Amino acid sequence: EDDFLNFEQFVCPGGCPIPKDYMDDGYCDCPGTCDDESFWDCDTCGCPDNCGGYGSPCFEPFFQCPGSNCTVPIFYVNDNF
Repeated sequence: EDDFLNFEQFVCPGGCPIPKDYMDDGYCDCPGTCDDESFWDCDTCGCPDNCGGYGSPCFEPFFQCPGSNCTVPIFYVNDNF
């Protein structure tokens, strides 16, 4: 029996199963969608081309505050805080 199938899994759109441990780990693991990441997408991470392929590590995009040197994580923009 294939050990890869003996794990708690998340099923990506298109049917690709990945270990739940891969969710929100900073790498897009779902081919073409990055649905396993809450804050990233294929534009910021790079998605694998096929099931079982490897995406690129995600990076944290920043927003440059107008008229200052400050930057904030993009997730904080328009978050009402």
